[in-house]
Order: sequence, then C-alpha cells, then structure tokens
Amino acid sequence: MRGDVILQVRDLHKTWPARGKNGPVQTVQGLSFRVLEGTCFGLLGPNGAGKSTVIEIIEDVVRPTGGEVLYRGAPRGPRFRQEVGIQFQRTELPVSLTVRETLELFATLTEDPARPRPREHLDTLIARCRIEDVLERDNARMSGGQRQRLLLAMALVNDQHAAAGLPRFEMGIGVNTGEAVVGNIGSEQRGKYAVGG
Repeated sequence: MRGDVILQVRDLHKTWPARGKNGPVQTVQGLSFRVLEGTCFGLLGPNGAGKSTVIEIIEDVVRPTGGEVLYRGAPRGPRFRQEVGIQFQRTELPVSLTVRETLELFATLTEDPARPRPREHLDTLIARCRIEDVLERDNARMSGGQRQRLLLAMALVNDQHAAAGLPRFEMGIGVNTGEAVVGNIGSEQRGKYAVGG
C-alpha cells in the first residue's frame, strides 16, 4: 500500500579493513532511514561520503559491518532479489548482441516461470526508456546515454518494486536519459521507489 515502509536501513556501519600502511576506513557510521512506497529517495553527499557503499549494502552486494537493511519489514531474501531491479554505474554488456537481444535475454533470466510476462510488457518498457531507435544496434555502438537507458530498462524489466543504483545526475547524463529516468520514477507505479547513489 502506498505510504507503507518498503525499505528500512537501521544503524548501518561499514568499515573496510586496513590495507598496507593505511588503517581501517569507516565509510558509513550509524546511518538510518526509511523509504516509503511510492516515493523517490536519493542519497546526497560529497565524494567519499559512503553513498555507493550504502547502495551496495542495500543491493546485498556488500556486507555491512553493523546494522541491518529490511525490505517490507523483513531481512532481504528471495522476494527482495525477485522484486528489486539494479542499475549499476558500470556494467559490461555483451558486445555481440543487439539492444533488443540483450533486453530479451535479461528478461528471460529474471522471469518467474510460474508467471511469464506478456510481450506488451517489454514493448512498454522499450517505449518508456526511449530505446526504440537503437533496438537493432550492437551494444558496442551505443552512446553513453543510450547505454544508460538500456541499463535502466534492464533494471526495470522484472516490473520490480524498486530500482536501486539509478545513474547519478552528477555524472552528466544527457537530456534524453534524464527524461527517461525522471519519467520512469515519476510515472504511476504504485508501490515502487527508486534509490540513487
């Protein structure tokens, strides 16, 4: 239900171990916040403030030193992994595939066999992410903005409740990509939220 807590971070800590002559580095100290369904939430801060680390902990890519992350009031589990879409800042795409083939492959990998998606779902996603004009292009021949739009479509392909790690606006994404991101965040998606690093 819209307005319910969908993601909760409690007293999060992350300390990276010592390397060489450098001592341990604490990048996250006691961070707590809640994200309500139907909202767009962002982490802001200077370089080195721990934003990426927090996103990676939320995505369950990095283990915290302390604290916890709850999804819909419970520890992250299979439901979290099935419902949450992730768009990494840097992702290698298969160079021998077209944009369409990549999106179709990724859709197959994330699909629940018990609930196959209708073809119209991908068509709608292609239009919403504004990648119609590059569907037959090889991944290696895309611009940076086109690549980000494909990665956004891949993050949203499972019709998830969350898209984590959306591209940072300070990275200089283009107007079309920015409009696609804002359009997807701002569209009528009951129960969905976005977290950006």
